[in-house]
Amino acid sequence: MIAGIIVARNKKAEVAAGGRARAQISSRDDRICGDVDDKCRDPELSRALARSLSPERAGMTEKSHFRFGRRGKPAKPRQSTKAPVPSAQSASAFDLALGLHRAGRLTEAEEIYRQILKAEPDHFDSLHLLGVVHHQRGDHAKAVRQIDTALRINPDVAHAHCNRGAALERLQSYDAAVASYDRALAIEPDLIEAFHSRGNALYALGRCEAAVASYDRAIALRPDHAEAFNNRGVALAALERFDEAIASYDRAIALKPDYAQAFNNRGNARNELTRFEAAIVDYEHAIARSPDYAEAFNNRGAALLELGRLDEALASCEKAIALKPDDANAFYNHGNVLQGLKRFGAAAATYDRAIMLEPSHVGAFINRGVTLHALGRIDEALVSYDRAIMLRPDHAEAFYNRGNALKEARRFGEAFVSYERAVALDPAHAEAFNNRGNGLHG
Repeated sequence: MIAGIIVARNKKAEVAAGGRARAQISSRDDRICGDVDDKCRDPELSRALARSLSPERAGMTEKSHFRFGRRGKPAKPRQSTKAPVPSAQSASAFDLALGLHRAGRLTEAEEIYRQILKAEPDHFDSLHLLGVVHHQRGDHAKAVRQIDTALRINPDVAHAHCNRGAALERLQSYDAAVASYDRALAIEPDLIEAFHSRGNALYALGRCEAAVASYDRAIALRPDHAEAFNNRGVALAALERFDEAIASYDRAIALKPDYAQAFNNRGNARNELTRFEAAIVDYEHAIARSPDYAEAFNNRGAALLELGRLDEALASCEKAIALKPDDANAFYNHGNVLQGLKRFGAAAATYDRAIMLEPSHVGAFINRGVTLHALGRIDEALVSYDRAIMLRPDHAEAFYNRGNALKEARRFGEAFVSYERAVALDPAHAEAFNNRGNGLHG
């Protein structure tokens, strides 16, 4: 019998405890939703194209069904005393390109944008929206360069700065993205998308208080902004303000009853508060609305594990893996369930898979050590704990479990030191405190 071994729970900042998939942030394309909602990371196309047009274009048409941004300051001339004025011919071509772009026919739209630019190299809207095309295709660096070219012609178009920020976020240049959103807001102080996206970038930087404030500004301007309420909840959860996070998710769900990501995120917050039954209900609501939602199946499995409903947890984790076979957390939770079922060999192999997918997964290294210890493979267990400690030198559970393995190997002095370190890191760790007292005895 192996006394005192505790299954570690992963508590990395980006992953909910117990290996739950992270809260999704609602953003603007198909990326932030735990999910800060990923469906808004780039401006929703119908809005992005509409609002990103230059003031000149906004003032010359009455046909468009799009809403336009506010008129900015006049564009700075390049070599003349007047800002470039689009010709009637280019305006007609641009209408066609814009319609194609909005319909998702990017290649055809790009071709027309380029034709316009051959005739009018300073055509701001074509330069700008060509950058949006690059962004939608995933070439975010090229998007930034292209939008910068447009902004050199007219630096006072808020939506261009906003779209530039979206591309910079995809490049994980979050500080630069925040600066772009700030510039957009200096031009257009009530630009909802800029406040929302700025919140997403601040969240990515770990500046969660500032992110909440930015989401609050977006919500004040648009009280029915479900994604902003969801993302606000994610930031509040990161601050461990779980009850406030739940209230924010409640509002997102009230505004958007089919919002699978918000149900998933609310489940994560309830899980943190050990309201496991309620969390499972939320995960099941998420799955009902999005049957292929791998993260919700994974999170459901983690909550079922907490309740000891191991067979159900196993099925949920297996479904998560089938839906998303490259998700380290799904394998991690699957390993935890297998460990609970005392299928230690299978659990160790599953943790190996999690580590292969995410070599810095501290929880997987710790729990792999636990399973190897249970299998009597003490030296391998110690290697696994040491790797976890190298990745997270402040992880009390890693030191505690390492102490257990050292004690099993009758290396009592080293075990005592490991327990000492666990207690220093977590003075409330009763098992480490107790084992430290027994660490010098066989």
